[in-house]
Amino acid sequence: MHVPRILFHRFCSKQAVGRNNREDKERLVLETDCRLRGKDEVTIKKTEEGWHLRYSIGSLSPLVSIIIPTRLPLPYVKTCIESILSKSTYRKFEILLVINGYGSLDQEQKAFLSEYCSLKPLRLLWYDEPFNYAAINNWAAKEVNGELLAFLNDDVEVISPDWIEEMAGHALRKEVGIVGAKLYYPNLTIQSDGMILWKDYRRFHGMSRELAGYLGLAKLCQNLTGVITACALMRRELFEQVHGFDEEFAYNWNDLDLCLRLKERGYWTVWTPFAELIHYCSVSVGQESIDKQQQWEKEKELFEKKWKEKFPSDSFYNPNLSDSPPFYRLGTTPWDIKVWEKKKNG
Repeated sequence: MHVPRILFHRFCSKQAVGRNNREDKERLVLETDCRLRGKDEVTIKKTEEGWHLRYSIGSLSPLVSIIIPTRLPLPYVKTCIESILSKSTYRKFEILLVINGYGSLDQEQKAFLSEYCSLKPLRLLWYDEPFNYAAINNWAAKEVNGELLAFLNDDVEVISPDWIEEMAGHALRKEVGIVGAKLYYPNLTIQSDGMILWKDYRRFHGMSRELAGYLGLAKLCQNLTGVITACALMRRELFEQVHGFDEEFAYNWNDLDLCLRLKERGYWTVWTPFAELIHYCSVSVGQESIDKQQQWEKEKELFEKKWKEKFPSDSFYNPNLSDSPPFYRLGTTPWDIKVWEKKKNG
């Protein structure tokens, strides 16, 4: 799907290949590839859309530090924490609840903290500076004990019990920089499933959970240019290596900026549909911040200035496809004409 021109033609027999025979050959190819890459402990499972490769996290079971910045919007944060505690099958984790603005908490919020602060995997941290998503996470990342960092919004709810195993298996691969999850609205339509650079972060936005999308991409693990950090996981050493989030992006673009800095260093960004969560969307930031269009535009301009020249297009999106939603349909202007016009006008 990423090759913009036809490379070659080959003759195909009219005789249909048996389904089982084809699947056996595909499985053999995957098993051989995993073995050549030194990935022997990979569970390979056939799905309706293709294949699901579950990478092992190994016998050491690394500690996962889940960072959740919050202003304690009840009951969202309760749902978030309780879903992690009750549904997650991977149990070696700590939760760092980073509270922004302790002095403004009401009695109900303080009662919530008293109830939950005694839970063994939960640690409370107070961040009293003005809200800055990048800065909060950078600060909290210095307080963790885990080998793996999970960035989580306080307005998400776990659906997949094995979400940590799925994401951690990819994050521990040396070639992978960061791993993102599949996020839904409460009605289980897609809210976020990875980003298309310079286009839109919502590839299959609003599509039902049951649908597979173009070539099954909504239900297949894949490399993308960016994922959102409402739920993302990566190695702590790598986060430190790239100096964390860029704090100039206080509200927006900080996640895609992080993905591009990892890409610049040769690391893959992976998106997996096998880690699913509900995302209630920006509750922790507050409506007053969402409405700051001027701040959004300022950060967008800063992001474009930083990256547009270095990454003028998305290497994971075929240039013959549409420039605007709905994506993955044939574009109206042939790709070659766009290139020629650019050269002609340049």
